[in-house]
Amino acid sequence: MTRKKKKSAGGGGGSLLCGCFAKFDEPPEIEYDMNPQTVAMTPMAISQSRPPIPSADELQTLFAEFVDELEMPQMQRQRMFDMPPDKQWQLLCNKKKEQEDPNKLATSWPDYYIDRLSSISTNIVLVFDKEAIETRLKLVDGLKSALRTQPVRFVIRFTELDGITCIINFLLNMVPEVRESRVHTSAIGCIKALMNNAQGRAAVLSHPDAINVIAQSMRCESIRTKISVLEILGAVCLVPGGHKKVLEAMLHFQAYANERTRFQYIVNELAIHQRSPEEDGFEVSLKTAVMSFLNALISCGPGEEHLEFRCHLRYELLLLGVQPLMEDLRHKFDNDVLNRHLDFFQLVRREDEEEISSRFDEKHVDTKSASAMFNFMRKKISTTEAYPHFLSLLQHFMYLPLNRSGSPYHWQLIDRIVQQITIQKLDGSDPDIEFLRNFKVEKCVKLLFDENEMKRLKETAEQMRKKHDEIRVQLDRKERECEAKMKEKEEMMRTVNILKSKLDTETKTRTTIEQRLTDVTLQADLLRHNLSEEQLEKEKLQNMINSSSSGISGSTFLTSSATPTALPSIIPPPPTLPSLPIPPPPSIPVPPPPPMGIPLPPGVGGIPPPPPPPGGPPKTSSRPPKKIPKAGNPLKSFNWSKLPDNKLDGTIWNELDDSKIYKMMDLTELDSTFSAYQRQQVSNMMTSSTISWCQLIYGAH
Repeated sequence: MTRKKKKSAGGGGGSLLCGCFAKFDEPPEIEYDMNPQTVAMTPMAISQSRPPIPSADELQTLFAEFVDELEMPQMQRQRMFDMPPDKQWQLLCNKKKEQEDPNKLATSWPDYYIDRLSSISTNIVLVFDKEAIETRLKLVDGLKSALRTQPVRFVIRFTELDGITCIINFLLNMVPEVRESRVHTSAIGCIKALMNNAQGRAAVLSHPDAINVIAQSMRCESIRTKISVLEILGAVCLVPGGHKKVLEAMLHFQAYANERTRFQYIVNELAIHQRSPEEDGFEVSLKTAVMSFLNALISCGPGEEHLEFRCHLRYELLLLGVQPLMEDLRHKFDNDVLNRHLDFFQLVRREDEEEISSRFDEKHVDTKSASAMFNFMRKKISTTEAYPHFLSLLQHFMYLPLNRSGSPYHWQLIDRIVQQITIQKLDGSDPDIEFLRNFKVEKCVKLLFDENEMKRLKETAEQMRKKHDEIRVQLDRKERECEAKMKEKEEMMRTVNILKSKLDTETKTRTTIEQRLTDVTLQADLLRHNLSEEQLEKEKLQNMINSSSSGISGSTFLTSSATPTALPSIIPPPPTLPSLPIPPPPSIPVPPPPPMGIPLPPGVGGIPPPPPPPGGPPKTSSRPPKKIPKAGNPLKSFNWSKLPDNKLDGTIWNELDDSKIYKMMDLTELDSTFSAYQRQQVSNMMTSSTISWCQLIYGAH
C-alpha cells in the first residue's frame, strides 16, 4: 500500500534513511572523502612551477573532462565547477604530473592492486607483526584512493579484471589480528568507493557473496568498520533489487554470528556502551548509522507500498526491544541527526497503525496486549466465513504440547508460515526471505478454493442426479400416457377417417340428389305452367261456349240426354301423377263449339266431379272443424296416409288442440322451408335410388 512520504524538520527524507545519499530520485552515491580545496593545496603544486593558464573556453573543456572521469554526484560536480580558474588549472596540472611520475606508474593501473591482493590472500602467515599489518594497510589505502580519484576507466578496468572478487576473498581470509586493525576498515572503504561508480555498484550487486561478506564484517570491535558496513547496507536497500539481498545477508549474518534472530546483533548495538575511550566520539555516529539502516530497511524496497511488510519488519524489531532503547537514546544523547532518525521511525509507525485501525473503525490497537489483539481479530472476522477456521486454529493451538522436545520450534514454524502468507504478493513473490521454498499462497488458496468448489459441484451433481431420476420417472409416466393418448388418437383418426369417408359419400349423394331434385322441380314447374296455360285456354273456350249458347237453340244441335254422356268421354278427369320420371300432362281435347243457336243442356260445359269413394259416402264426424292456417305457397307432400276422423275416437288426436301448436310454430319459416317452388340446377340423369328418395319426400301423386 502506498504510503505518503513525510519530510522531517531537519531536512529531506534521504538524509534520514542513510547518510550516504542526498536524494531518492538519483542513483545512490556514497560521499567522497575528498575536499577539493585540500586536494588543490598539495605540496607538489606549491613547490613546482606550473604552465600558464590556457584560455577560459579551453580550461572549461579540460576541466569538464576531468570531472566527468571522476563521476561525482551532481552536488560535488557543482562544487568543482564553482572553484576559481587557478585552482581548476592546479588540479589539472597535478593530475598530469601524477600520470608522468615514474614512481606512480605501476600504481595507476588496477592490475597492480589485484595481483598484490591476490598474493596476500593466498599466503598463509601464522604471526602478524606491526610491519606486516602496515604493509597491508598501505596497499589497501592506495587502492581506496585510486578508486576514488582515478578516472572512470580505472574502475571499469578493475571490474573487468574481477577486482571485486579479489577484495571479497581478501575480507574472507582475514585473520583476527587483521580483522581488528585498520586494514579491515580500509578494505570496506574500497567497496564503499567502488559503489560510488555505476559500473562498480553493478559489479558489487551482481556478485553472489559480496553483500553477505560485507554484512559479516560487522562482527568486529571497530566502530568505524561497523559504521561503514551499515552505510553500505543502507545504501543497497535503496537500489532496485538490493533490499532482498540485504535481508538475505542479515539471515546469513545470523548463522555466522550464532544469533537467535537476524536483527538481534544490530539492536544490541543500540544498547552497548563503548569500552574504548578513543572511540567514544564515534558512539553517536554508530547509533545514527543503526537507526538509518533500520529506517531504510522498513521504508524502502517493498516497504514503500506494502503496509503489511512494513508492519512485519517493525514488529520483529519491537519484539527485540527496540522501542525502550530508542527512548534511552533520545534521553542519553542530545544529537539532532540521531533524533531525526528516531522521529522518522516513530512517524512511520504511527501512520501505519492509524491506517490499520481505520480499516476496521478502531482508534488504536495495542499490539503489546494479547487480549486487545484477540478482541480486534474477533471483531474483524466474527461475521465472516473465516470465523470457524479462526476458532479451529485457536483450538488446535491449545493442543500443541509444551513438554515435547522442540515444542518452541512448533510455534516458530507456525509464526513463519503466517508471516510468509501475510506479506507474500499476489504474483507469488516474497519480499522477505522464503522460509518455505516454493510455497505459493495464491496457489494453495486456489487449491482450497478448487477443493471447496469440487465439494460444491459434487453436492450439486448429487442433487441434479436425484432430480434427474425424478424427471426420468415423470418422463416414463408421461411416455406411457403419451402412448395411450397416441392409441386413442389413432382410434379417433380411424373413426374420423371412416366418418369422413361416409361424409364424402353422403355429400356426393346429397349433391346428386339435390341436382335430381332441382331437375324434378323444374319439370314440375313446367307442368304447372302448361297446366295454367291449358286452364286459360279452357276458360277462353268456356267463355266462347257461354257466349254462343244464347243464340243457338238446344233442340237443333244436341239433345239434353246426349250431352252429359258425351262430355265425359271427351274431357276425362285429370290423371294421377305416375312415378318419376313424370311424363308431360296429357293434352285435353277441346270439344268443338256447338252450332250457333243450340243451347247446351244444364250441367254441360264443366268438368264432371270425381266419382264417390268406394263404400258409399264417408261418415260425418261430430268433431268441429279445426282452423288450419293456409300456406301462401304449395307445400311439399308427405308420403303418409291421413287417419280418418271416424277412427280418432279413443286416441290422443281426438283431444289434442292443434291451435296451441300453431301459435308456437314459425309458419312463415315453415312455409319457406317446405315450399314446393325451390329451384336448383339439376342434371337429366337420375338413378333408381334417387327416384325412390324423391318419392319418399313428395309421396306418390
